[in-house]
Amino acid sequence: MKRLVIRNLALRKTTLSIYLVLALLSPLLFLTPSSEILSQLGKTITPFLVALYYVLSIKDSAHIYRVHDKLGNHASLYFKSLPVSKKQLLNANYLTMLIFTLFGAIVLTIYTIPYIKFGLGYTIPFSYIAINFFTIAIVFRTCSEEKSENINYFGFLLIMCLLIPLSISVIYIGVRRVLFGEMYVTFTFNPWFNFTYLVVGTVMMLGNYLIQLKKIDKGGI
Repeated sequence: MKRLVIRNLALRKTTLSIYLVLALLSPLLFLTPSSEILSQLGKTITPFLVALYYVLSIKDSAHIYRVHDKLGNHASLYFKSLPVSKKQLLNANYLTMLIFTLFGAIVLTIYTIPYIKFGLGYTIPFSYIAINFFTIAIVFRTCSEEKSENINYFGFLLIMCLLIPLSISVIYIGVRRVLFGEMYVTFTFNPWFNFTYLVVGTVMMLGNYLIQLKKIDKGGI
């Protein structure tokens, strides 16, 4: 299993390098430059870092898709023919996702801190973690090498990052309108949505893991 995880990390070494660079440059968001040079440097680099932050928060919200793409569509035929157990493939899949999600979440959280005062909260880091959990539970239930459901990467991101949050927002606004006569989403919505999205994703991820272990023990997969 260790070699499988190392292989997956090596396939995404560019992403890990970007995370490291973003983490090293993150102090620019918090410094109050005392010189004109530092001030100009901060104004020049910060917009680029913030733009990269938003790109990664969406593009990397389904890490295993990108690992699968690096492996190729027929990787499962090869790796399942090797002396590697189904449990090792399952564990490597989960561990890979957790490692990438942890690194990404740390970086996204750091870049979110300066904007908390504007009421944005931790919506993006929470959603990022939850969607990575959903990816495992829905699409890559057994291993990184094979999709359990034939769902397109961009279609999945569209549904999880936009359509579901938008639908929930519309329902929430409708309920508030009917019950309280309000036409706007209060700040109580963000914490509620973030927490619920993350909890549901976590439950589905853990539930899938237990189901797959049971199937493996019974020889069902």
